[in-house]
Amino acid sequence: MPVNASSVRTLCDICYQLPPIDTIPDGPEDQPTPGSLLVQRKGRPLNLPELISGAATWSHFYNEENELTTDVPLRTIRLALRYGIRAFDTAPFYDNSEIVLGTALKALEQEFPRATYQLITKRLHTQYLDVVYLHDVEFVARCGVAPPRREGNHLSALGAEAGTISALRTLQANGLIRHVGISGFPLPSLLRIALLVLKRTGRPLDIIQTYSHLTLQNSTLLAFAEAFRTRARVVQLIAASPLGMGLLAPPPAPPSWHPAPDAVRAAAREAVAAVAVAWSVRAAGESSDGDGGSGRMPVVVGMSNLQEVHAAVAAWRWARDEGRREELERKAALAQDVFERTGTAGWTWSSGNWA
Repeated sequence: MPVNASSVRTLCDICYQLPPIDTIPDGPEDQPTPGSLLVQRKGRPLNLPELISGAATWSHFYNEENELTTDVPLRTIRLALRYGIRAFDTAPFYDNSEIVLGTALKALEQEFPRATYQLITKRLHTQYLDVVYLHDVEFVARCGVAPPRREGNHLSALGAEAGTISALRTLQANGLIRHVGISGFPLPSLLRIALLVLKRTGRPLDIIQTYSHLTLQNSTLLAFAEAFRTRARVVQLIAASPLGMGLLAPPPAPPSWHPAPDAVRAAAREAVAAVAVAWSVRAAGESSDGDGGSGRMPVVVGMSNLQEVHAAVAAWRWARDEGRREELERKAALAQDVFERTGTAGWTWSSGNWA
C-alpha cells in the first residue's frame, strides 16, 4: 500500500525529512518471506508480540546520519510491521530515534493506523503512549545499601522513584499513558526499585525492561524473573538486546563505546548472531510467568535494515521450530561453553550508580 505523501514532510518541532515518496522502493525484499508471522498475544496484560523493534538503531550509536536520512529507516520499520512486529521501544536518550521512528510511522499511517502497534517511549507524534518508562533508572536512583549520608533525614535514601511513578500514574488515569514501568541495566537495582514502588504506592509496576541479561553470554534475568514476578508483582518483563548491545553481532561489532572488557569481547567473537537471537527468544518463551503459563517475556531486537529484519524473524521462527530444537541447543551450547571456559559467563559491567 502506498505511503501517505501528505504526512511525510511534517513532524512536530524537529524536521526530519524522508526522501521524495515516489523514490521509496517497495519491492520483493520489502515483503515478508513465506512462513509464520508474529501476532499480538491476546489475553496477556500488555498484549505485546514476542519480538519488539528496538529503535535505538535509529541513532548515532549504531548508524551514521547519512544512513538515517535515507529511505532505509522507513522501509525497515514498514517490513517489521508487515511481519507482525507491532511494538517499538525508543527513548529521548537515543539521539534522533524518536524523530526518525515517529516520522516513519506517521508516513505509514495509511497502511498501519496508530491502533495497530504499540509505542514504548516518552514522546512521539501520537495522542497517547502505550508504555512510558523511567529510563535508565540506575543513573538517578541510589542503588547501594548505605544511606546517602551519616547524618540528617535518611528518608532521602529511598529516592524519588515512587513519587515520579505516582505522577505517571496520574497521566495514566487521564488516558495519556496506558502502562507505567522502568528500564535499566543492573537487575538488583531494578528489583529494589520495583519493590520500593510496590511498598510505597501499593501498586506494582506494569512493566520492567532490562537489556543484555538474556543472552548466550549472560542469562541472569532467568534467575531474577521469579523475584520480579512474585515479590515485586511486576506484570510484564521484557528482555532487550539478545546480542548484548552488539557484543554478539558479526564483525566489525561491537561498537567502540561498548563497555565490555577485552576478555568478554574476545569470547564473544566465537558466538554466532543468529544463534544468539534464536536462543534468547526460546529462553524468553520458556520463562514461566508465575501463573502456570509461559512465554510472557518479549525480546527487543535492534534492526537497522531490511536484511536484519528478515534475519530476526528467521531466528524467531527457528526458536519456535521444535524440529530444529536440538540444532539450536547444540549450537548455543558451543557458544556458551566459550564464555564458561573464559570465566566471562554471566559477567555484568557497571552502570550508573550501581557498581
